[in-house]
Amino acid sequence: MPCSASPPLDIYWRIYKEHSSKGGMVAMARILISVPDDRLRKVDALARARGKSRSAFLVESALAADDRRRTVRPADEPSVRHALRVMEATRERWKPGADSVLAVRAMRDHGRH
Repeated sequence: MPCSASPPLDIYWRIYKEHSSKGGMVAMARILISVPDDRLRKVDALARARGKSRSAFLVESALAADDRRRTVRPADEPSVRHALRVMEATRERWKPGADSVLAVRAMRDHGRH
């Protein structure tokens, strides 16, 4: 005889449907992780504040952290690296007290980058 505290089966079905973009059941692994109590309380509070389950919050947070790590920094772009090299070369040639506007115009007029 099922425990009277068990939620009805349709709740589980709705949870599975929520996780599937096609509205069908989705295979999920169950995992066991160790988390200090104070951190788990913080995770639960953050998940609740976003209207998500603990599992959904943890998965989305991990994937978002990975996306941020993989984001290309501006300095990784070849055009930006080139511009930084030009700026450094210009700085090395700079004479204290020189007029920066005249220097930029001279570079522009002579096609130097």
